[in-house]
Amino acid sequence: MGLRAAGLIGCCCLLPIVLPAAPGINCRTGCHPENGFCEFPSECRCQPGWQGALCNQCVPFPGCLHGSCAKPWQCICEEGWVGSLCDIVIDF
Repeated sequence: MGLRAAGLIGCCCLLPIVLPAAPGINCRTGCHPENGFCEFPSECRCQPGWQGALCNQCVPFPGCLHGSCAKPWQCICEEGWVGSLCDIVIDF
């Protein structure tokens, strides 16, 4: 099954209100059970901060240049890079 968003809450409207998928609707096979949701059969729509066909890839912090994420909105620098956006090369 999956989840569906009913709207956003929080001080900045960034937190999704998550509900189970509509009764009788099966999301796309493999759709992440927490990061994805569906309103129609075989659909997989992503919660904020997640991307990809199955909603299993986090979205890095906007502007992150030489980094990646393990959770949404992170910027984990590749080796040799520093800074909040991983945009400063380390000179050895």
